[in-house]
Amino acid sequence: MQHRIPAAFFRGGTSKGLFLRSRTLAPYPASVQDDIILAAMGSPDPDGRQIDGLGGGISSLSKVAVAGSVGEGGHAKEGKWDVEYRFGQVEVKKKAVDWSTTCGNLVAAVGHYAIDERLISPYTLSHLASQHNNVIPVRILAANTGATMIARVPIERCERTGEIFAATEGNTRISGVPGTAAGVHIEFVEPSGGEGVLPTGNVRDVVRLDDGLEVEVSIIDAGLPAVFVRSSSLPVPPSTFMDSPAAIDANKSVMDMLSSIRTAAGHLTPGLQKLYSPSAPKIAVVGPATPYTTTSSSHVVSHEMDIFARAVSVGNIHRTFPATVLMAAGAGAGIKGTVLEGCLQRGLKEDVHGIKWLRVGHPAGVAEAGARIRNTSRCVLESVVMTRTARRLMVTAFDVRLKESRSGSLIFNVMIQDGHVLVPRATIP
Repeated sequence: MQHRIPAAFFRGGTSKGLFLRSRTLAPYPASVQDDIILAAMGSPDPDGRQIDGLGGGISSLSKVAVAGSVGEGGHAKEGKWDVEYRFGQVEVKKKAVDWSTTCGNLVAAVGHYAIDERLISPYTLSHLASQHNNVIPVRILAANTGATMIARVPIERCERTGEIFAATEGNTRISGVPGTAAGVHIEFVEPSGGEGVLPTGNVRDVVRLDDGLEVEVSIIDAGLPAVFVRSSSLPVPPSTFMDSPAAIDANKSVMDMLSSIRTAAGHLTPGLQKLYSPSAPKIAVVGPATPYTTTSSSHVVSHEMDIFARAVSVGNIHRTFPATVLMAAGAGAGIKGTVLEGCLQRGLKEDVHGIKWLRVGHPAGVAEAGARIRNTSRCVLESVVMTRTARRLMVTAFDVRLKESRSGSLIFNVMIQDGHVLVPRATIP
């Protein structure tokens, strides 16, 4: 028998994910929650297609967000944040959901979800809209990591009822997403928790691989650690990384080498070891601005970017550039002596707020992030900002089948009315 669970499906930035209310999953043990999500997304799938679920076969299309009003997930205190957001990276080929990281791209969708699903009360929405010129500043707690962020979401009103919804029409274009949409300005507040952005204390470290290869890296933590290695320091031509993501994925020796570098860097300190997972740290190969052709056959010239980069996410070359790695790149490029700073051919643009902006050339085009760093000996990151877009793709309910437990079949008794769960519970007969 299949069981029906209410949900929504969103695009956030260059990612897509399944959205669930915290209260929908709360009655079930953590292992059962994972089983529900894995079944919904179609994992594990040995062929990597997620053909039996909603996933898209790559990390950026195999994500889940669990969100609720303040206190619904048991983390945030009322009055400080509007929404609690828990992110899960759903493995494609393995039976696993990684809850240890977060997703910056989906933050834009969390802002939309909070407004459209009334995680914030209509009265508060109306009050905020009048105060902020029809832009709602949604205050979000990423419960996985403790990171805090503000998504400033443009809104529109229903002509008939006056109800507020997240706006979808706009002029913002992001590489990797066709067309334009309303821009969501996202500010990540002290993403390193007030600590320095260099987890090893060094602007560069040297990792030694089992085959004797020594590689210089910079490890930057802007909420989640990321490893950066310069293409010219690797024993392959830098032009290797100009190939399409699929072609690089198919180059087993290169992908194995990058995996080994990631593993070695991820074990340099006890703190990094504690965070090590399939999703973190991510690794990115970077180089000076170099003209290239995108995956949509458009041409990017050198003056349109500051660095050229390719990132690996959960074993595959990312088809664009992960937002968490973009944040780290933005921070790292502003620190003298890092691998990133060494790739710059000109100074970064700095705005009137003291934010330095980095443009990254990735497979689908160019992405931009700004960072403000307090240049003490610890290089404290005060904030990172970027603009994303989002769109609700559907409000739905998905059907899942769950295997029998040792003590019998797991039965979900869920009463659904108007898309809301009433008196949910689980029993094992």
